[in-house]
Amino acid sequence: RSEIITPLPWLTFALPFSNDRFEETQQRRGCAFMISLAIANATRRIGKDQGFKGLAILDATLANGEPVMVTAWEPTPAELARLNKGAPVYLWVMGSAHPPVQLEVGD
Repeated sequence: RSEIITPLPWLTFALPFSNDRFEETQQRRGCAFMISLAIANATRRIGKDQGFKGLAILDATLANGEPVMVTAWEPTPAELARLNKGAPVYLWVMGSAHPPVQLEVGD
């Protein structure tokens, strides 16, 4: 059974590539999203040539040969406060087929 949800009015799928105009809009609306970090040993950065800050990606291979892309994220202070109070982390995936994903806390 599918649950119908309404995205928050400020939700945008450009968020991993955040640009200055987007950040100004976030601040005006009083919202913020996790901050993409420059992951150690990044192999590429996507979105930068489109005028965005770019998303640093570490391309890796699992033991079974499956390619994976790893990115690093830092919660904003407001998100961290909500996480410390027990709020869940939501993963938004575009489309209708859910790819295998993994979330973990780094060192």
